[in-house]
Amino acid sequence: MEIQVLDPARVDEFVAVFRAAHDVDHPQDPAYALRHEALRILNPTPDEPITHFMVLEAGRIVAGAHLRVPELDNTHSVFVEIIVDPDARRRGIARELWDFLTARALGLGRKLVLFETAIGGAGEAFGRSINGEVGILDARRRLVVDTANLAVAAELKAEALTHADGYELVSYVGSTPEQWIDGVAYLVGRMSTDAPMDGLDWQAEAYDANRIRMQEAATVRQELTVFSTIAVHTATGTVAGFTNIGRAVDDGTNVHQWNTIVDPDHRGHRLGTLIKIANLEQARQREPGIGAVWTWNAVSNDPMIRVNEAMGFRLWDHWGEWQVRL
Repeated sequence: MEIQVLDPARVDEFVAVFRAAHDVDHPQDPAYALRHEALRILNPTPDEPITHFMVLEAGRIVAGAHLRVPELDNTHSVFVEIIVDPDARRRGIARELWDFLTARALGLGRKLVLFETAIGGAGEAFGRSINGEVGILDARRRLVVDTANLAVAAELKAEALTHADGYELVSYVGSTPEQWIDGVAYLVGRMSTDAPMDGLDWQAEAYDANRIRMQEAATVRQELTVFSTIAVHTATGTVAGFTNIGRAVDDGTNVHQWNTIVDPDHRGHRLGTLIKIANLEQARQREPGIGAVWTWNAVSNDPMIRVNEAMGFRLWDHWGEWQVRL
């Protein structure tokens, strides 16, 4: 077995291993988006450099790993992902990759390793075998975009509007308009302080307009379509709420909910509900084939879970955000 930095010319072979694992580990999930994953690997965001490693046996890729290194904040940590081809499992490859990645992390002066796995499968068993701790338990939910749920959304929006006098909704696709960029950056930064972190050793993230622009540029290179909606307090021009969802280039049916946040000074006006529904509306107008929205929340995030379940999101599975101290 040989571990090498990924040769970009072999990225299609690399992501094929990830698809094979996905098909075995998550057979009920949407199909693995091969082109999206290849583009994501080839076009990372510069704020968190990432190195990809391939494991070779007789010249064939049998496993892969990612090592992501935050540089603007949380510089005590790294993120890792390890995937082994189902045909090559139970031979100690994952453990060898883990030892390799943790040695790299220590060499970078990092003392905390973070990773995610589904609860109830091989990933959870591996996490426990290396003395991992679940810092956040997440619940993944799916919204089926059908006539019944769209009718519910319309009712929720109409009711929420009665609480939102003095606010304007602005929806856009792609890059954030310049007049709103600082407000969006402020709210995205608050995602790491306002959303529950439970037991995860994670500190406030440093966001400004430049970081948002770096991430937006990366999504263009990754051929992601990003739909965003903000709530603006009309009296002050403050960006009071922000939400966005993304669609991969090779998945016209599923979209993924990313951030949703409302400034604490503007809560109590149903803005979270309003921006999520308005954003789904603009996404469907541009992409009428959207059939499902996927979202993740810490199980402790009761306010956002209430909003999601009112819209029709239903529990799909649970995931752990794990941490191991080196």
